[in-house]
Amino acid sequence: MILGRSSKKVPRTLHGPPSRSDKTRLFNQLNEAFAYEYLVDEGRQNVRFVEEDKANKAPDIEFTVKDRKQFCEVKSIGITDNEIFNRYGVGTPTKSDRPASYQSLGEPFFKKLEGVLEVARDQIESVRSEGIVFILVRFDDICLDYFGSYLLEIENFCRTTSADSLVIKAFKYDEVVTCWSS
Repeated sequence: MILGRSSKKVPRTLHGPPSRSDKTRLFNQLNEAFAYEYLVDEGRQNVRFVEEDKANKAPDIEFTVKDRKQFCEVKSIGITDNEIFNRYGVGTPTKSDRPASYQSLGEPFFKKLEGVLEVARDQIESVRSEGIVFILVRFDDICLDYFGSYLLEIENFCRTTSADSLVIKAFKYDEVVTCWSS
């Protein structure tokens, strides 16, 4: 795996119990590394992390295609608050957060995916450029019994929405699987 140098700070999670925001930042950085690797593997040139700017929400990664600068915004969809509560007894469960069973992803998942896509595309457009939205997903179904069904649901969603320049990958045990790539 080839990784570029990042000026982003890694959260201090070794002293005292890590907070949820520490873990979120750490997983976000890991997901950015997956996106970086994907871009390099796809033959994109001059791939580099973009320095964070708190005032302006710029995309995470810059790269070039045929001498044209483009960007990649990396987003994560983790397990739901309900699932965190069910597994660890932490937080407060909500009613609309997850379907009653793991058999389908359900409407709340796809509303969240639509929102994430909109925010990511806005971030790329904010730098007046084109680019790729790269999303990594962790499903509630810890055993991944319905993983194949989830892939079909995501594929159907992407086919019926404007899913250009979109990569969705999901964690399946110890590997990262492509759900959609356009």
